[in-house]
Amino acid sequence: MSGFDIAVVSTAGRYSSVSSPDELWEALVKGRELNMDADQPIPQGHIPRVPQVADVADFDHEFFGMSSAEADLTDPQQRLMLTCAFRALEDAGYGDGIPRRWGVFASTSFSTYLLNNVMTARPDLIQGANMLTMIGNIPDSAATRLAYRLNLQGPAMTIQTACSSSLVSLEIACRSLLDYECDGAVVAACSLTIPQRGTRRHMRESIFSADGYCRPFDVSGAGTIKGNGCSAVVLRRLEDAIADHDPVLAVIDAVAVNNDGDDKVGYTAPSINGEEEVIREALSLAGLEPCDIDYLEAHGTGTALGDPIEIRALARVFDSQTVGLPVGSIKANIGHLDCAAGLASLVKVISMLRTGIMPPLINFTGLNPEIDNSKGTFRFPTQIEKNHQLRHIGISSFGIGGTNTHAIVSAHTGRTHADRMSVVQLPTLVHVSAVRPQDVERRLDDLRCTVESGADSWDVAYSALRNDRRMSCDGFASLGGDIPGDVALDRLLSYTSVTTPGLLPVLDACRRAVIERHLLPGHAETEAAVLLLVAMVCPQDPIVAQLGLEEEASQVIKFLPPAETQLWNRPVGCDAVDALGVLLGFLLGTRGDKNLMPLFAGTGAVRVPIPHYPLARIKHWVGPEDTTRSEWAPMSSSDAHSSVRVGWVPTVLDRVVSAVSEVLKVAAAPDSDFFALGGDSLQAIEVLDLLREEYPSLSLASFLGASNLRNVAEIIEAEAASGRSHPVLPENFAVLRNDAGDEATPTFLIHPAGGTVFQYRAMSRMMMTPMRLVGISLPDDYRDYQNLRSLADLYARQIDHFWPCGEVRLGGYSAGGNITVEVATILAEQGRVVVPPVLIDPLPPLSYADADPGSSIPQGMRSFLLEVMGFEPEKFDDSVAHDEQAIQKLLTSRGLTQTESQDIVDKWLMNHRILAYNPPKRFPGDVTVVCAREKMPRDVLAEMGIVEHPRRLWSDYIDGVCHLTTVNGNHMSMMTGTNLAAVANRVDEWLSQLTTGVQR
Repeated sequence: MSGFDIAVVSTAGRYSSVSSPDELWEALVKGRELNMDADQPIPQGHIPRVPQVADVADFDHEFFGMSSAEADLTDPQQRLMLTCAFRALEDAGYGDGIPRRWGVFASTSFSTYLLNNVMTARPDLIQGANMLTMIGNIPDSAATRLAYRLNLQGPAMTIQTACSSSLVSLEIACRSLLDYECDGAVVAACSLTIPQRGTRRHMRESIFSADGYCRPFDVSGAGTIKGNGCSAVVLRRLEDAIADHDPVLAVIDAVAVNNDGDDKVGYTAPSINGEEEVIREALSLAGLEPCDIDYLEAHGTGTALGDPIEIRALARVFDSQTVGLPVGSIKANIGHLDCAAGLASLVKVISMLRTGIMPPLINFTGLNPEIDNSKGTFRFPTQIEKNHQLRHIGISSFGIGGTNTHAIVSAHTGRTHADRMSVVQLPTLVHVSAVRPQDVERRLDDLRCTVESGADSWDVAYSALRNDRRMSCDGFASLGGDIPGDVALDRLLSYTSVTTPGLLPVLDACRRAVIERHLLPGHAETEAAVLLLVAMVCPQDPIVAQLGLEEEASQVIKFLPPAETQLWNRPVGCDAVDALGVLLGFLLGTRGDKNLMPLFAGTGAVRVPIPHYPLARIKHWVGPEDTTRSEWAPMSSSDAHSSVRVGWVPTVLDRVVSAVSEVLKVAAAPDSDFFALGGDSLQAIEVLDLLREEYPSLSLASFLGASNLRNVAEIIEAEAASGRSHPVLPENFAVLRNDAGDEATPTFLIHPAGGTVFQYRAMSRMMMTPMRLVGISLPDDYRDYQNLRSLADLYARQIDHFWPCGEVRLGGYSAGGNITVEVATILAEQGRVVVPPVLIDPLPPLSYADADPGSSIPQGMRSFLLEVMGFEPEKFDDSVAHDEQAIQKLLTSRGLTQTESQDIVDKWLMNHRILAYNPPKRFPGDVTVVCAREKMPRDVLAEMGIVEHPRRLWSDYIDGVCHLTTVNGNHMSMMTGTNLAAVANRVDEWLSQLTTGVQR
C-alpha cells in the first residue's frame, strides 16, 4: 500500500439523459453526447442545446422524514443529492440508517430554484427569512442535511471552490478518514439549473459555446456548455473496507489541492504554474512517477484560454517521461457540471479502471492550434479502446478563482471478502422494512426475483439485512434453498436460544417428538412434521393429536398473530425452510427484535448488488414548470405574447399575467407576487393602465393589496359579478392579508407620504400573528381634502362604515402615523373603542412647526424616490434634486403619463403640507411608537424646514402613556431588508398584546 489508500466502495449519480453511473458509462462507451436539442423554438442568439436530468421534481419525502411542505421548498439539488447519497450507501451495504461516525462532504451550485421558482411563486416564504426556505436553499445546509437525514455522525461540511468543489471535497474526505475523524465518508455534489428547458443567451467572448457542443482540445473548440447532474461516492480506509468485505471499486492514491494566488492574468484566469504544481504534488503523495499514469481525465472545458494552458501545464510534468499518454474529458459528453464536475470525472474513471475500456473523446476532429504537442506526449483517442491494463489514472479539476486539485485513482485487484464456507448452515430468512405496506411486498418480490435470476440466496439475504432501515412496516420471508432439515433446525435453535428464549423449549420439544416417532433428521419428512406443527396446522388438526404434541402446538400458536390463520391453509408440501423463516420472522416481529445478523456469523455470506429500496416518485415543486424562456435573459415584451394559441380566448387571469409580464419584462405566473417579480408602485400604475382598458373599476389599492396575480383576477371578477367596485371595501382600502378570517377584527394601516400601502404588504409577510390587515391608501379625489382634519374625517367615516362594531385597531408609518392619531381621536370622540395605536416612526408635530414644504419639496422627493420608489442614485444630479419639473420628467421616463407623474408629486406634497399646517388633536389614550435608531440626513430635513425631534415627545400629544421601542436604521432604511423584519416583529408584539378595554 502507498499514498492515501482510500477505497471507493460505491458510486451513485444522475445526469442529463441517464439515471445511474452504469447508464452513464454505457453512454460514454458509445460516444454519446447527453445534452439535448431544446424542444422549443430557439430565440435568436440563444444556445440551442440544454441539459435535462429526468424527474428532478420527484422525491420521497416520507422515506427521508420530511414534511411535504419542507420538500416543496427544498432546492432540487439538495433533494437529488440526498437521494443519490442514500443510493450510494445502499450499494455500499450501509443503507440501514444505523448511526455511524461517518462524514459528509458536499457541494451544490447556487439555488436557481429559489431564484426562479420559490421567489416568484411564493414570495411570502422569502420575506422574514422563512426557515424552511432558507435551510432548503442555501448551500451551507447541503452537507448537514445529508448527515441529519442519513444519520451520519462524523464531520459534515459544505465545500465551495467553484468548479473544483467536488474534487476538493474528495481530498478533505480522504484526509478526514486518514486522521480517523470518521470511519467512512459520503462525498456528494450536485449542480442543477432550474428551469432546465430554458435556453441560454450566448454572449460573445464568454466561456460558453454558441452551438451547445463542448469540444475539449479541438480545433473548433469555442467554449464549454452548462451541464446538470449529481454524483455521490462512498469512501472507506482500504484496510477497513477489506476487513468488512466491502466492494472495493477503486483506490484513491492521492489528492492534492492548491491555489494560484495572483500568478495569473486575472482572478478568473487559469495559471500554468498552479496547475503544474498540483499535479506534481499528487504524484509525490501517491509515490508515483509521471510514466506510471495510464490516462489523464482532464479538466478540458473546450475554452480558448483554458485548454492550451492546461496542456502546457501537463506537458511540463509529462514531457520528459511519456509518449502518447491518452487524454480525455467527460465534459464533451455531459457538459460542465460546475461544482459537481470533478466527481463526475471520478465516476467515469472508476468504470474505466474496472473494465479496462477507454471511451472515445467525442467532438474531437483535430488539435487546437494553440496547443503544442510536437513531442507527441499526449494523444486524444476518438475511438473506443478495449483491453487496456489501466492501473493509475489522473483527474484534474480547476476552479474559477484558482483552487486547483488533482487526484490519482488506481485499480484494485485484491480480495474484498472472506472465503465462503463449503456448507451454508442457516435458513435464508430475510427481513425488510419500509414506510408503506406496499413497499414491503415490492421489496420482497424484488429480492425473490434476484434469487430466481441466479444470485446466491444467502448473499441476497445478507445484503438486504445490511441495508435494512428501521421503519414502520416490516416483512419476513425466506428466499429458499436446499438446506438439510436437521442443520436448519440446529441453526435455528442456536439462534433462538439467545434471541427468543421462550421459543426454545417449544421448538426443542417439537424436534424430540418427531425424532422419537422415527422421522429421520435431515429428511423432508422431518421438516414437514415440524412445519405442520409450528406454522401450518390449525391447533385442532388431527395431526397434532397423532403426534402427541397438543401442548407444544398450543404454545407455538401463542406466538403467532391471531390474523395469520392463512398460514394454516398452506399446502403440506411447501418449502420447509421458507415456513421456518416466516415463523421466526413473525416471532421476532412480535417481540420487536429484528436483528437477524447473528444468523449470518461465520457463513461467508457477502454483500452483492440487490434491487434498491423502491423510493416513491412524489412530485414536489413550487412555481412554474420548466419554461420555454431562458432564466438568464429578461423576457422582452414581444416574448410575453409569442405563444398565443389559435382559437384561444384569454381569461381575466391570462390578461393580468400578460400585463404584468409586459410591464416587468419577465415571465409572470398566476401565483406570482407582483413585488417579488421586481415591481414597484410606479410599475403598478403602468399595469393598471393596461388593465383598465377592459377593467376600469380596478383600483390601485386593490391591485397593490392582492396577494398574487390570481388574487387580482379574482378581485376583477368579483367586481364584474357585483356590478360595483370590490365588495364592501372602499376603493382606497385593500385587504393586505387575511389569515384570521372575515370575522376577525381588522387592523387598519394608514398610508405614509407617498399615498400607497405596498410597504405594509412586505411587512405583513414577515409577521407571525394571524391577522386581517387592511391598508388605507390616499383616495383618487385626494385634492378635495386639503387639511389633516378633513382627510382624517374621511378615513374615520370609511372605517366606521366598513367596521361598524367592535374595537378599532389603527397604525401607520411616517406621515401615516400622524394621520392615525387624528383618525383615532375622531373615532374615540364618536364613542368607538380604539385600542392604543401603533405609530411607526412618525415625527412629532413639533418637528413640522417651521416647515415650508412648498419651497423645497424636490429634495424631499429625491429621498422618497430613492428609498421608497426604487430609483437608482445615478438617475439624480443636483439639477434634478432641486427641480420639481425634472423629477416629474424622471417619473415620466418610467412610462407614466404627465398626469400620473404630477399625481405622485402632488400626493407627496399634500401629505407634507397637511402635517406642516395642521397638527393633530390630542388623543385620549396610550400609543406605541416604533422608533428608528438613526437620524435622517440633516440636509434633507434642513431644506424642508423640518427639525427631527425625539419621538418621545409624542407624549405631549396624548393623554396616556407613550410606549417606545427602537429598531435599526433611519426613517427610510428601517422599512427595508432586515430592519423591516424588526419592525414587523414589533408590530407583531403590539398585535398580540392588544386588549379590548375602552381607551378614553
